[in-house]
This record gives sequence, C-alpha cells and structure tokens, in this order.
Amino acid sequence: MLHYRLPESAAENVPGLAERPGREYFARVCPDLIRSGIVPEHIVRLRDAVYCRETGIELLTPEAGHTALSRRSDYGDKQMGYGACIPELKGVLPDFRACNAVELSEGVLLFSPSAKGDKLLQCLMRENASVFFDPNMNQTAMKCGLLPLFDHSLRRFVDA
Repeated sequence: MLHYRLPESAAENVPGLAERPGREYFARVCPDLIRSGIVPEHIVRLRDAVYCRETGIELLTPEAGHTALSRRSDYGDKQMGYGACIPELKGVLPDFRACNAVELSEGVLLFSPSAKGDKLLQCLMRENASVFFDPNMNQTAMKCGLLPLFDHSLRRFVDA
C-alpha cells in the first residue's frame, strides 16, 4: 500500500480513481508523480497491514513500520513476514515486488531478491567494508533500502 500526500496544486490534476481499475490507474498516474517529484510518504507491506488491522495498530504510525512490527514477539516468522505460515493467507497476499537499492556517491545500484542479487549485494558490502578506512576512498555516505519495482523500465538495471 502506498500513501501519498499531494500538495493542493497537484491534487486537482490527478484523475479520479473511478475512471480506471487500480493497476491501470497507478500505471497512468505514476509517471506524472515521478515527474512532479512526488514520492510515497509511507509504503506498507500487505502482510504488515493485515497484522496491524488484527492487532489494532494504526497503519500510518511509527509503530506500524516494518522494523517496529518485526521486533514484536507475536509478529510471526521473521524471515517470511507475518501471515506466511497461516494457510488462509498463503497465496492470497502477493509478494512485495521490490529490489534492494544501495545509494552511493556515484549513483544507485539495484539488486534483485534472488540468490544472484544477494550474492552481488554481499560482494558490494564486503568490498566497501574492506576499504572503509582507506583515506583515498571517496565514499562519504551509503544508503540502503527497498525500491518498489512499479516502473518496469528499472528492471534492466537490476543486477547489472
């Protein structure tokens, strides 16, 4: 689930949701959002949303963040996510299609959630760790996170 907060000037240009089905609507609106520099304020995994609803946690709060939820003892299997072992949910909730993103001073590297992507990501982290204290290293910051793959044109850069 994506939560956008649109400035009033942009909100009037967004087409109504009733005009198209959900997936088609987002495909139509996403390029405009990117061009306008509007990014989601919150990205909530569906499993996390189900867990929050069942436990009475308000969705768009810090307590509903994935990291905070995964620290709870009743969250379930930490590797698979909440609901992965519940037969009623297995196969109902779609996978969260995202890749690992690492932002370096030279740009952003994208890694798939596969064995190949994990291996490439580990190699990058190992390489950066081995030269971390090298004064010739021009790396001043590194940011890691998940990047949803809504824009299909990004797929060609994954594991490249």
